[in-house]
Amino acid sequence: MAAKARLMQRLWRLLQRLPLERRRKVLERFTASQKRALECWILGNAVAVPQAFGPRRVTLASTLKEQSPAVGTGSSQNIVRYKRGKVTYYAAQMHLGSGLRMLSKTERCLQVAQSHELLLRRVRETCRSAVVHDECMGQAIRESLADLADEAKRIGLRFVVQIRIPWSCCALTSPPFRLRNLELGLRSWQRLHEARTAISSLAKRTRRGRANLAEPGVQRAWQQLREAYLASTKHSPRAISRLQLLEEEFRLRRKRDLEGKILAQKAQEMRLARVEAQLEALLSRWNEQRKLSLRHCTSLRISQKVRAVV
Repeated sequence: MAAKARLMQRLWRLLQRLPLERRRKVLERFTASQKRALECWILGNAVAVPQAFGPRRVTLASTLKEQSPAVGTGSSQNIVRYKRGKVTYYAAQMHLGSGLRMLSKTERCLQVAQSHELLLRRVRETCRSAVVHDECMGQAIRESLADLADEAKRIGLRFVVQIRIPWSCCALTSPPFRLRNLELGLRSWQRLHEARTAISSLAKRTRRGRANLAEPGVQRAWQQLREAYLASTKHSPRAISRLQLLEEEFRLRRKRDLEGKILAQKAQEMRLARVEAQLEALLSRWNEQRKLSLRHCTSLRISQKVRAVV
């Protein structure tokens, strides 16, 4: 009985390592009695399927990340410094989320830039209280600026769209949009945000945290992101040169990911073939044991009959 239990356990563990379709094909080789015996063993031993995801590990990096304050909450982090010769200029900035950033005009006095930051903070708080989804961001910005139009013009309010690329450390930054070009800036942000969301959903990250560019549809999503960025920058030479660098990086990364995908598929096929071979060997062993047990039972019946006759 112990040998049969070990055999059943090995069969069950090997079957769990196969995909559903291949598992069904393997189970077709089992006889009805073998399937029933395996089911009875599973129910009798109360075999629990291992959980795919255990509790989240608490590491030092995750703890520090949770405890660290959000970027942009402190006054010093919302002040941008520009060095032009020996003169330093200051400007206030504020992130609205989803790749949209507000900027004020540059000032030589730090205190004036900090006063501009207070107005940007009011605009952000108004937008955050009104926004439920990203689709409502444009309407919330229009409504908040309707009440603060004069002050926004005084500080030279501008909007900048900054989209991060999943497979690169670089970001695509649009030119600043002033209040008179607010509608154009919001349309550019909406188009770039949708293209960025589409490419992020397709290029899912691997266990190492890298975007997988071998997924189908990534090429077309990248083309849509390129077109949206060129439209927002009006095909400026700087934008074209930036896209050429990202295009070359995308081509090399995609080629490497496709080669890695082919190798991973081959390795997976080899592993599954080994599992199926082990299952075939165990099934043959099980059949031989059944034949031996049947012969043993037959010989016992014959010997009992002979003894009864004698």
